[in-house]
Amino acid sequence: MEELKTELTHGKSQLYLAGVVKITKDTFEEEKTSKSGYTYLRTSFSVKVGEGRSVWVSMMGGYSKGNPVVYTFSNKNESLQINWKNRDNSQVLEQVADYSLFKIALEKDNEGKLITKKFVSEYDAINYLKDHLEDGMNVVISAEADYSLYNDDVQRQFKVRTLALDEGYTDKEKVKHEHRDPAARLSQTYLIEEDSISENYEEELEENGVTTINAYVPQYLGKVDGKELKKVVALPQQFTVRVKDDNVEGAKALVGSVIKPESSDAVREISMRMNILDGYSTSQVQLEEDDLPDEVKQLIEVGAMSLEDVKRETYVSGDKVSETTFSSIMLDKESRRILKEDKYDLSVLTMPIVDGEETVDSDDDSWLEAEAEDDEVDFNFE
Repeated sequence: MEELKTELTHGKSQLYLAGVVKITKDTFEEEKTSKSGYTYLRTSFSVKVGEGRSVWVSMMGGYSKGNPVVYTFSNKNESLQINWKNRDNSQVLEQVADYSLFKIALEKDNEGKLITKKFVSEYDAINYLKDHLEDGMNVVISAEADYSLYNDDVQRQFKVRTLALDEGYTDKEKVKHEHRDPAARLSQTYLIEEDSISENYEEELEENGVTTINAYVPQYLGKVDGKELKKVVALPQQFTVRVKDDNVEGAKALVGSVIKPESSDAVREISMRMNILDGYSTSQVQLEEDDLPDEVKQLIEVGAMSLEDVKRETYVSGDKVSETTFSSIMLDKESRRILKEDKYDLSVLTMPIVDGEETVDSDDDSWLEAEAEDDEVDFNFE
């Protein structure tokens, strides 16, 4: 085994979302200015991805009046500062790496093709969304999963990088589908130690059909509780592995041979695709047409409603659910090998002590020191 590394690097952390947007009067906030002089816009909205399931996404961006610049990346993969007044200058934008731009496609040209608008700042992207994003639109979104730590509490946000109107797709049988299937799929790099796996995972899979993995994610933190850190650290994040198609042995093999590290002295880095199950558990009242009131029966008889329409109205919301569950392993595009490696020393899982005084500047650009290549977002939603 090669020498284990003691410094973490950022991994994959990208969400694919397809569903229906929910816009309310509170979706787009008014421009605000912080005590430090940072002027910004912020928006957050939910995307329905199934019965009782919605995922929230957000955007926030602006500029400091004392130092009005936009922090981004150049075509040479280097940090780049653009004067706020020049952020729409076409010659300046040519220097910006395409992957670092925010892209919105909601309008169509005279030929009915989507027009992709590109923005160097979330501020302008939010203003554009305010004018063009409507409640009930079917959209496809690519977002960055961003983890933060405050008062020892790990929070996860999905920050929009690209958003497009869902125009559907044509499948392999040449059948045209009006919209894509609702989905919330996370491509995420996890860190796994031996203690991440329950000692009783085999019994849990046999008896309950599910086991929980106490993993970590590598996340660059510029600050913790307002104090400067500027380091990639391991933040706790659980996910579940569920038995699929009654294949208990397959689930056992996945946990024991793929997810679990070979050595108790090593931390395994592994990239996987997960399903995000955020929302409320639902149950449906069992009913037949004879159980319905006469007025509802009449609507069914004249074709104004169907029995299936009525059944959809009988879903009952239960407990709130928030679960990230295993979907599939990610493979290297060239070698086709599983993206896993017993790579790190156990010390990387220890949170460093953060010294220093708390600062209040909101326009922190320290994220530019993180690795840029892991922030690429594919705007091709095929």
